[in-house]
Amino acid sequence: MNICAALFALMLPLMTSVVSAHTEEAAFYSDQVPDPSQPWWLAHDWFGAAVSVDGNTAAVGAAHEGGLTVGAVYIYVRDSGGGWIEQAKIPNPEGVFNFGKTVSLHDDTLLVTALDAGDYQGTGFAYVYVRTGTEWSLQASLVGDSNDLDGFGYAGAVHEDTAVVTSWHDDDQGKNAGAAHIFVRSGSTWTREAKLYPSDAVNADHFGRAVDLEGDTLAVNSMLGLNAAGVYAGNAYIFVRQNGSWVEQAKLEASDAEGADNFGVSLNINRNYLAVGALAVDAPGGNDRGAAYIFRRNGCEWEQQARLEPDEANEFMYFGQDVALQGNTAIIGAPNDDDFGVSTGSVYVYTRSSQSWSQHSKIVANDAAANNMFGGSVALTDDKAVIGASLFLQGKVYMYDLDTDNTGWGPQTKVCFNGCHP
Repeated sequence: MNICAALFALMLPLMTSVVSAHTEEAAFYSDQVPDPSQPWWLAHDWFGAAVSVDGNTAAVGAAHEGGLTVGAVYIYVRDSGGGWIEQAKIPNPEGVFNFGKTVSLHDDTLLVTALDAGDYQGTGFAYVYVRTGTEWSLQASLVGDSNDLDGFGYAGAVHEDTAVVTSWHDDDQGKNAGAAHIFVRSGSTWTREAKLYPSDAVNADHFGRAVDLEGDTLAVNSMLGLNAAGVYAGNAYIFVRQNGSWVEQAKLEASDAEGADNFGVSLNINRNYLAVGALAVDAPGGNDRGAAYIFRRNGCEWEQQARLEPDEANEFMYFGQDVALQGNTAIIGAPNDDDFGVSTGSVYVYTRSSQSWSQHSKIVANDAAANNMFGGSVALTDDKAVIGASLFLQGKVYMYDLDTDNTGWGPQTKVCFNGCHP
């Protein structure tokens, strides 16, 4: 090892301790040991590309583990002392493609999507699992309403007895306009409650690339929709439900929107607040650096409260590829940040005081290395964060205590409906 490399190795723990004021509680690899002789799309397990956390339980998707038609989801649980263990590994139930494409947890319910026949479009499925004690069992299989490669299963979310699964290439409102399917549970039976579209749907909207659900509020994005800023500027639509009826409440755009920003590539709701990622926002000295936006609901109106950006201007950071919001804390993934080599990745922590947001800290993995893409997926519950890293072929997931004493707010059980909707 030359002297420069030796000095860097000695400095790495110190440097990461400076940028990360948080406690790493655990880290896990998947079971698969990748075979680098295979093409990358076969060797890559995608472990950690999708993560979700609720309370003391985390779910991690590995959509390519064992091959394109295998895949798995890992469940981890945390004890009162901050220790994490693997509770279960849920296998692909029927040999579909990309099982674990997205994962979403709420209490003892887990939603897993599988986008059949490819990473971008296909027939697609969604599966609901429930936990009894420490055992997870399949409760329902959810399907779309066509077999025409509508991309059902591209994204999904679950909260209490409601699940949403998107079909971003659905053609009902135009070629590849997209749709969101709402399912509700009564007892152990799931039925479709609604199929939603944006009010201004057009061809190639790709409505449903990202989605989040909390209580009776739903957020869904579209990438190519009607936005004066240009193609791929991106939008986010808010829908609300009362007595089983869903109504579009708002269409959100960034205040500084430009074409190709990819606003809405990630979404996360907490009560009357919504975090939106826009991974390709340009900044002086930083093409595709990225940004994130916080919106606040006041009655029936949504307003942009903050624009979050990193304290650096590195190019192609993809800051905002994934976002998570709880209470007074937001975390933003930047998987192509290059502090310790190309695409080592990082996660930025922001906190709110009154109605102002500021950068609190930055997390970099203690074992940061080139192509780790740490921060490609993020999830947050109170001040506990789960962060995924693709690590090129074999993924890894990290659990952190952010040490912010943040407490997430409970879901908004009632939303404004009467008097402000068509």
